[in-house]
Order: sequence, then structure tokens, then C-alpha cells
Amino acid sequence: MPVKKTSKTSKARASKESIIIKPEPKKDKQMGLFFIIFILIVSLIVISFALYRVSNEQTRLIGVINSLSDEVSQQQTVIVPDDSDEIKIQYRDSNVQGLQLAYTPCLATFTGPCDDLLVYRLNKNGSKEVLVPSVRVLSGAPLTNELLQPLSVNSDFSYIVFGAWAYGGKRNSSDKRIWVVETTQGKVVAQSDLVPTDAVFSADMTYAAYYMEDEDDELIMVIDLTNNEEFLVARAKSGITYKDANSKVIINWLDAETVAVIQYEIDEDGGDPTIIGEREITIN
Repeated sequence: MPVKKTSKTSKARASKESIIIKPEPKKDKQMGLFFIIFILIVSLIVISFALYRVSNEQTRLIGVINSLSDEVSQQQTVIVPDDSDEIKIQYRDSNVQGLQLAYTPCLATFTGPCDDLLVYRLNKNGSKEVLVPSVRVLSGAPLTNELLQPLSVNSDFSYIVFGAWAYGGKRNSSDKRIWVVETTQGKVVAQSDLVPTDAVFSADMTYAAYYMEDEDDELIMVIDLTNNEEFLVARAKSGITYKDANSKVIINWLDAETVAVIQYEIDEDGGDPTIIGEREITIN
């Protein structure tokens, strides 16, 4: 039987067709890894720049506060002159005894709003004492368009109670969030979501007392700010009320652990309540 010969050309073609080009997985993985590392490095640079900018603005704000001490008083709002290269800073009274505010607006970034408040007080010699350089950097501060703003301060300015609301607005009467800041260390030492707007704080900001009505009862409640817990400390007796003729309740702290409330006798004929004295309550 004759043998069919295969030409060299046919063999070469068959050899070429049988060659399969295999991918190089190691090289592709290396390229992917290099790309991820590149993205991480770029992100780190951008974040570092943003944080540096915020820190630099805070440092600059403190410097401007000190340099303009002769231009600021408790009665007026001062804005940096129009020909200044500085970001416009607004100075205003906080409506909390002795505390002044310096507000710096700025454009929001991907890290969140960067509007900020610096809290200071004016000493008798006219100099400024910065108590809180930035409310934005306080632990637990809202990362929204809200700003922490002073609600109360103790006699030696060592503690400030802050609430949170939009700058220039008023605190929402249903918002019970507060932050207690120790100004020497610049740290939030207590935080609560139980404190109503009319609460009165103890001298060391450990407790907050407030009045509430429960059905037919008049109650004095106290919030332990350290543990964020509230408890009943007094209930009005029959024929006694804590409200005056204007429905105002007067609560005072006599010391760090003693709260006092003015009591009135209810006139059965419908006349105005008559003050009968002060009820002192010790917090155990």
C-alpha cells in the first residue's frame, strides 16, 4: 500500500496551530499589587494634607485671637477687616457668663464640615484666655453641620457643658445631648443624652437636676453625668408645689452634692402660690 507523505509545509502549519500562548499570571498579580499600593499612597498623601490644613487653621485661629485682643469686647462682634488675608472670623458673646466665641467658617471637605469654634474668656486685664481651642477635635463631637456650643460653665471655668446645634441657631428643646469638657486637659469627661434644656448643673458638673411632671406629681430628677443615669430625688407633697405664679421652678445647687428647690403652698381659693421655703436634698 502506498504511504501518503506529509509535506514539510503541512507539518510546520500544524506545529504552529498547536502552540497555545499562556498568560503570565505572576506578572498580572504584580501589576495589580503595584496599582493598589499606588492608590493607598495617593490616598495617604491627600488625607495627610487635609489634616495638616485643619491643624494649621486651628493654630492660625489661636494666633489671630491673641493678636486682636485690643479689638474685642464682650458687647460687640468683631470681624477681621476686609483687606485682611485671614479667613473672616466672627467674635460673639456665648450668652453663657464670661464665655466668648470665635467662629471660623470654611468650605466642607470629604472629611466632614470644618467650621469651628474657639472658646475663650476675657481676663480683667483685657487679655484672652483660650479655654477650648477647637470644638471639632473634642472626643465625641458631632461630625455634621452641628457645632458644640456652651450651655453652662462653673465658677472657675474648669468645666464647660456643651450642647450641639447649628451655629447661630438655638438649642432644640427636645435635644438632651450634652458634653462636659474639662478645660485644663481639653477633654470630654462626661457625655449624656438625658439632660433637658432647663437642667441646672452642680459646681463640679457631676450632676444635673431638673423638674418634671408625672401625671399629677411634681418631681425633681437628678442625672448622674458620670454614669449617664437619672433618678428621682424629691416629690412634691400634697398642697405643695415647686412652681411659682409664672410656672417657673427655681433649682439651686448649694454644694457639689446638695440641691435645693423653692417650695410654694397652693392657695385653695385659686390665688397665687405662696413661698414657704427651700427644700434641701442631699444626693447619696
